[in-house]
Amino acid sequence: MKHLRHLVLAVCLIMLSGCATVTPLPSGFDPAQLTWVASEQPTVVAMDGPSGKGNAAGKGALAGAGTGLVYGSLLCATTGLFAPICLGTLIPAMAVGGAGAGALTAAVVAESVADLELKRGFLADQVTATPSPQSRLINRLTKTSSASPNSSAPEWVATIALTTVGVESGQRLFAQATMRLRRAATTEDALTSFYQASEKVALKSDESSLEGDSARLTAINQAFDKLLDKLAQEVLLDVNRVK
Repeated sequence: MKHLRHLVLAVCLIMLSGCATVTPLPSGFDPAQLTWVASEQPTVVAMDGPSGKGNAAGKGALAGAGTGLVYGSLLCATTGLFAPICLGTLIPAMAVGGAGAGALTAAVVAESVADLELKRGFLADQVTATPSPQSRLINRLTKTSSASPNSSAPEWVATIALTTVGVESGQRLFAQATMRLRRAATTEDALTSFYQASEKVALKSDESSLEGDSARLTAINQAFDKLLDKLAQEVLLDVNRVK
């Protein structure tokens, strides 16, 4: 327990020191001279385990306890010389409270197995569809980028890979992507960036029959479109950072 307290405090002090930084864009990069290409890497469908109230409550408790530890440690880090005393009293209480709140919240938002399986089937169909989700992401980037349409020989190439799509706790779809940026004249990457977005899709539990399944699939498809929009926006905000 003593070593755990020291570890939590060390992590939180690092967080308070502002160690997180944004990777700068390569020297000479111009988003107006950028072309987008799709990676050959396949998209993986990832699932956050089985559904159900009990399973969700267990995961929520673990996540809540961790959140309690982090917030408690941040508070203790501000007490200066009294930090060791604070860690010995506040941290256990914050962890227990966080675990209870996390379990309750996760159980409330847990969805049925049928709804989860419907989302799984939808995503599995999407990754093999034409156009693929990765192609749809590239289309969004191309249409809304600041690249000049008259540039026949762009100086920069951004290779986009939609690495993962899936379902996570709390009735949400998520997607992850990577971007490898390089000069067109070279094969060496100048920058590699990672992106993630999520979108909530709550399905009505009182709908049944084929008509109900159709309404559910429509809701999932709309959420998936919004998810790709969010992911494209994350990428574009990154590459359009003006130095």
